[in-house]
Amino acid sequence: MFIALLLVIAFLGFIAWVIARPSVPIEPPFKDFIVGLLVLIALLAVLDFLGVTHFGILTSIPIGR
Repeated sequence: MFIALLLVIAFLGFIAWVIARPSVPIEPPFKDFIVGLLVLIALLAVLDFLGVTHFGILTSIPIGR
């Protein structure tokens, strides 16, 4: 499960990095919204890893079971 958490966080971080680059032609409010949504998903993944919530974000990844 820890490997799945690392993969999810790395994937979300990469997506946020690509979107936050100045060369991406998206308006700044939309960039902030997308990055905020990715942070929320990462937070839910961490809470799912800790067992606080059960959203199933990490169980959909076949690694770490």
